[in-house]
Amino acid sequence: QTLQWDASIDRFWMKPNGDKKGRPPAQLLLTNYGYNHPNQTFAMTSVARTIRDRLLVEGVINHPWFNPIDWEELNHNIDGHSTALSLDPKLRYYVFLDVPTCKEVNWPVYKGNQHNKDTVGNRTTEGAFGYDCYYGCGATDRALNASLFRNFENVYLVNFECGGSGANKKQTQHRRKSRKPNQILFASISAFISRVDRSIDQGLPPPPGKRANLTDEQKRAIAECNDESSRPFFFTFVGNLKRDGKIRNPNPNFHARSDLKRFHDKDSGVLVMEAREFAETMPNVSFEDLLTMSKFSGAPRGHSKFSYRFSEVMAAGSIPVVLADDWLWPFRPEVADWEKCAVIIPERQANITLAILHNITNEERCKKRQACWNIYQNYMETDTKVVAGLIEGWESIFSTGKALELPGVQCTKGDYSCNDT
Repeated sequence: QTLQWDASIDRFWMKPNGDKKGRPPAQLLLTNYGYNHPNQTFAMTSVARTIRDRLLVEGVINHPWFNPIDWEELNHNIDGHSTALSLDPKLRYYVFLDVPTCKEVNWPVYKGNQHNKDTVGNRTTEGAFGYDCYYGCGATDRALNASLFRNFENVYLVNFECGGSGANKKQTQHRRKSRKPNQILFASISAFISRVDRSIDQGLPPPPGKRANLTDEQKRAIAECNDESSRPFFFTFVGNLKRDGKIRNPNPNFHARSDLKRFHDKDSGVLVMEAREFAETMPNVSFEDLLTMSKFSGAPRGHSKFSYRFSEVMAAGSIPVVLADDWLWPFRPEVADWEKCAVIIPERQANITLAILHNITNEERCKKRQACWNIYQNYMETDTKVVAGLIEGWESIFSTGKALELPGVQCTKGDYSCNDT
């Protein structure tokens, strides 16, 4: 009742049974343990969620392959060997949980607490941040024991994970204990490459806190390679630099950010400063506008492996310069080729960032910007596109039986940039 249903979406599985033209290879299903519970009074008064939770579920129900069939009815008919539902063992079924698994406490308002809880329809906010995989893991057990999972091979349980350290121990325990571990899929905002199943897991793009909206002229400039001259700043990063004056932060996780400060030189088109300093120095320029005026923009890791800055940079048509060792990049490499888009620099090489960027020619820069903009438009612009990108990645793997090598900096033991915290 509180999800936005896009009536313009052509949902194949809602068509009459006789219409088989253009039949997709998979269905997206939603459980009914929480938000989708038949008793909506229970759902609204007992199941809290974050705003990010709601938007991701909206992305699921607005996918063209979503089938709104009742989850309990589906499994009851399987147990009764009913053929009325025409389940096809050749299809793949992606099952999404209608319970809070995306504990996103800092979006859309950073450190916003109450502002980030979903209150649409007067939903309860009790426990929106306080659970520790309570709903998610309980529902995981229940779903994996459902008839669909027990009787069909090509069934996959999708977990959205928005914590700062990737999937937690309880979630990954389900995979280790499962008789079919490959049936449990993770899309994580801040997972470690070294901890995931590299053949099936994929990153979830962080939502942008401040999203730029490019004009038609700016978009055309990207497409025609005329964008370079309209971006006066060579490299920018505005954010917490994790420094105490001129002192480098002793925490190795923040070396990448604090090391960038040395490059600040406005006359050379390089801005590296704290948010307060930026507001005082350039009061008439918004953060979003600054990104649209930047050729390259920094997206170094913070407390966690990811940075909201990454998606903000992508939305502005700038080229992300990412320093986040062992970060599981958004989507599968079969879908998004980040090597063609971003500039990926090991954290320990933050002190030579500008040298690396200056070695990129105008032609290479144009191609990178176009690649980034294509990824953003196709897979990051809306949550419906985010879900579509995830499904496309898994479909590529399961339909071919092949998985490409994950992008990013692979960690080696003892390297400070691979610290777990």
